[in-house]
Amino acid sequence: MQHNKHPIQGKADQAEVEKKRKEMLKTYYDVFSTEQGKTVLEDLKTRFHNKSPIFDPESARKTDFSLGERNVVLFIDFVLEQAKK
Repeated sequence: MQHNKHPIQGKADQAEVEKKRKEMLKTYYDVFSTEQGKTVLEDLKTRFHNKSPIFDPESARKTDFSLGERNVVLFIDFVLEQAKK
């Protein structure tokens, strides 16, 4: 049997999740806003197809793999944009 949380407890849990999310955004920002972090991010973008084609007409598997690599870099960019808000 599943027990529902008390509404106040649920709000407290949500507040804790939001606090952790904001802390993580700040951590990403702190890391990637330094000169070293910017250099690493540019390297990741170059290595993981952020600045090059990802489609391989001969292999759907290679295309999918490249998309996965690229999505990590896109996620970092997204988090950095969220951290600026």
